[in-house]
Amino acid sequence: MRPVAAAVLLSLLATRADAGSFRNNGTGAYDATPPTRFHAVADALWSATPPSWSNSSPVLFAGLVCTLAEPTTVWCVDAATGRPKWSATNDFADTLTAAERPAFDLKVADAARAATDVAALQARFGELRKALRSKPGDAALSSELDALSGKLASARALVDGFSPFVAGSDREVIGYTTHTPVADAAHLFVQTGNGVVSSFDASGKRLWSKWLGPAPRPPRGYALGTAASPQLVDGMLIVAQGNLFALDPATGRERWRSVPYKDFGTPGVAHVGSTTVLLTPAGELVRASDGVVLSKGLGDVWYVGPTVIGQDVYYVGGRSDVHISAGAKPAATSWHLTEAAPGDVRATKRWTSDIPATEPFYTAGVVLPGALMVADRGTRLWRIDTTTGAVAAASSPLDGIVFGPSYSSPLFAGGRVWVWSETGTSASFAPGGGPAETWRWETMRSTPVFDHDRLYVRTLDHLLCFGGAR
Repeated sequence: MRPVAAAVLLSLLATRADAGSFRNNGTGAYDATPPTRFHAVADALWSATPPSWSNSSPVLFAGLVCTLAEPTTVWCVDAATGRPKWSATNDFADTLTAAERPAFDLKVADAARAATDVAALQARFGELRKALRSKPGDAALSSELDALSGKLASARALVDGFSPFVAGSDREVIGYTTHTPVADAAHLFVQTGNGVVSSFDASGKRLWSKWLGPAPRPPRGYALGTAASPQLVDGMLIVAQGNLFALDPATGRERWRSVPYKDFGTPGVAHVGSTTVLLTPAGELVRASDGVVLSKGLGDVWYVGPTVIGQDVYYVGGRSDVHISAGAKPAATSWHLTEAAPGDVRATKRWTSDIPATEPFYTAGVVLPGALMVADRGTRLWRIDTTTGAVAAASSPLDGIVFGPSYSSPLFAGGRVWVWSETGTSASFAPGGGPAETWRWETMRSTPVFDHDRLYVRTLDHLLCFGGAR
């Protein structure tokens, strides 16, 4: 790692973790003293049961731990005890005024009836098709089938036309709550896959809710769903929903709308001189103040966002399972950002390297002194030299440990790398090697959060706190 980048990393680790954002502002590095008792759910200081499952990571906010629950629930508990404090919905209906709600409720009822009609009409449609095969040319059956086709088309159109405004049951794996909230000292900002963004205060009072429009279909790399987490950047709330948006955190008013956004990864954020820029998974370099695109072609990763440390940017990953199995390997590319003039940031490529992985990358990397550590879906670890781009398998500390798919990003805390798997079997180890500590929790897809001597974990079924009492 170059001296400047090393200094930036050390300065990040010397400051308190920002547990109110996804992966400590995207770095994955925490200044923390990890707990020693965390090897089983029974070791938890407290355990709380959310209303439903979610892939969302927890965040700390005003003495609370907040997370999401399917399909659109915001749920906060007391950080000291795990006792539930408040919950709220994040539905399209929450964006409406009291005067607008009655008409919307009528549409909800109409769509529900139409959905019931579709099921019955489809069943009768199948019966008529079968009967016509037995009696080809039967005029009465043909006439009834034609009439039924029209009714079925009308009912489907009503259901489909209403679907952007409701959170349905069509996202079994990704769900509507894979986004992680973001918080400042007084406000919690939440985005869910139905396109609704909301702000709440510490008591659970809704300050505003805004609908950004339907999710892109299909996003790049999978049939449906969204996952990019909201971020607070230079007094703006940055969100991705079909496009990249900047909202006013106080009101929800749109400040600007930029490039189309059809990716699952969260944009990277870099502060370069007097200019702040956003880096999209599709490789755009976007000025944060106004959404203007300064450059394109920096990368192309479908499932994760770039990792940013100081003024260095790392794009790691491939485009799809097909892309990898066809023989093209995922790649790692590093760029260095410089400010040519106020408001004008340039990207210079430092290196690019192929990664001999047979699995795609669904998780973001974590930057260590001199190296970028990334985990592919099979939880095989790869160490990438940040100076040269040299790639080496770094899985030796995990040899003999049975892992499942990895959707939770690795972290760096207490001088150790922490990796997590969906099956609940996870581990930590020193970057230089040596034996790994392993443990077993429940099924999880979210990324845990360190805060001083505590570790907060969102499994599919529970919210867990490990560490000492306060």
